[in-house]
Amino acid sequence: MAKFFLKTFGCAYNQADSEAMAAALSGAGHLPAAGAADADAVIVNTCSVKTPTENKAIDFIKRVEKPVLVTGCLAQATPATVERKAPRASILGIFAQPRVAQAFMETANGHKIKWMEKETAPRLSATVDGAVARVRISSGCVSACSFCQTRLARGRLQSHPVTEIRRTVEEAVAAGAKEIRLTAQDTGCYGMDSGSSLPELVEAVSSVPGDFMARVGMMNPGRAIELDGLVSALGRRKVFKFIHAPVQSGSDAVLADMKRDHSAADFEELVSRLRKRFPDAGVETDVIVGYPTETEGDFAETMELLKRVRPDMVNVSKFYPRPGTEAAGLKPLPSEVVKERSAACSRLCRAIALERHCALVGKRVRALVVEKASQRGGVAGALVVARTMQYYKVLARAEPGEWIDVKITSAGVCDLRGERI
Repeated sequence: MAKFFLKTFGCAYNQADSEAMAAALSGAGHLPAAGAADADAVIVNTCSVKTPTENKAIDFIKRVEKPVLVTGCLAQATPATVERKAPRASILGIFAQPRVAQAFMETANGHKIKWMEKETAPRLSATVDGAVARVRISSGCVSACSFCQTRLARGRLQSHPVTEIRRTVEEAVAAGAKEIRLTAQDTGCYGMDSGSSLPELVEAVSSVPGDFMARVGMMNPGRAIELDGLVSALGRRKVFKFIHAPVQSGSDAVLADMKRDHSAADFEELVSRLRKRFPDAGVETDVIVGYPTETEGDFAETMELLKRVRPDMVNVSKFYPRPGTEAAGLKPLPSEVVKERSAACSRLCRAIALERHCALVGKRVRALVVEKASQRGGVAGALVVARTMQYYKVLARAEPGEWIDVKITSAGVCDLRGERI
C-alpha cells in the first residue's frame, strides 16, 4: 500500500482519465495523499494543446521532490519533450494507463520506466465527483487540423457502444450523479466508426430514469452541422440547451489553412439552428488568434463573426506551434501582432459575455447545483455553482444536487449571482 497524488492539466477528458486512474489505484489498495509532499509518488496527467499549459505542467513536475510518473497527451505525443525537460520522471503513455497501479509502484520504488503501448480505446467508466460524472463516449477524432497535437496523442476515432454508455450513465445516476458530462475529443464524430451517431446516443442517455441533466461536450462545427436530429436531441428534457463548438477563425481562408472541415458560415448556421429552437441556448466557442497565415483582414473577419453570433463564452488562444504538427513549420507572425490581436479579441468577447449576462439580471431561473459546497467557501451553505438549462453558471447558496429557483441579482463576465426564491 502506498500514497499517490494525482495532478491534472487540461480538459474534461483528461479529468475523466484521471478519475479512472485514481479509481484503479484505489482498487489496488493505494491511498490518495493530501498533497504532493505526502505522497510516495506523484502522477501528473499532462495536456499538449497549448505551450503555456505544457509549461505549467513541466514547472510543476520540476518542483515535485517525490518520484514522478508523467502521463497524458504530452507524454504520449512527445515523450522526448518530457525526457528532455524532466529527465528523472517516469513516462506512462495514454494507452498504457490501465497499468497505472503497476507503473505507480515501479516509480515509487525508484525505478524509472517508459511504457508506451499500442492504441486502444479507454475502458468505459464514470466516477461520480460530488454531483458530476464525466463519461468518455469515444477517443480520438477523424479530423486532421494542422495545429492540433492532441490528435497525435489520441489517435484514430474509437467510439464506445451506445448500450455500454447508457449502462455507465445508469450506474453514475444510481451513485448520485446529477450532471452527466458526455466528453470526447469531438463528440460530433461519435459513432462514425460504428454506425451510430451523437443524436442517437443523446436520445439513449436522456431516456435513463432518474433526476439528472446531460451536457454534450465539445463538437467541431463541421461534424455538428451534418448531424440530422442534433437540435431535436438537445431538446430532450434531461439535456442542457448548450453547445461548445470551436470555430477557431472567422476567415474561411485561415480555416482552410488550418485544415478545418467547416466554414465560418457553417458555424453561424449551427448556432442559428440552435437558437431558432431555443432562443436562450448557451453557446461556447474557441478562437485561435495569430495563426501564421492570418492577415489583418482575416482577423477582422473573426471579430465581425463574433459580433454577429455573440457567443456566451469564447476561449481565446494565441497560436503556439506544437511539435509534430504541420503548422509548426510555418513562419510565425510577430509576437507583438499576436499579442495585440489576442487582447482585442478578448476585450470584445468579455464585453459580449457581460452584456448577455447582464440581460438576465432581475430574472428568475431554475438551476441545478452541480459542484460540492466544499469547493466554494468550504462549508455547507456557502456559494456553490448551479447550472441553468442553458448551462449558465450561477453562484448561489444551496446544497449539491438540488434544483433551485433563483433570482439573478448581479452579473459578471464568467458567471451570474443569484438569491434563492
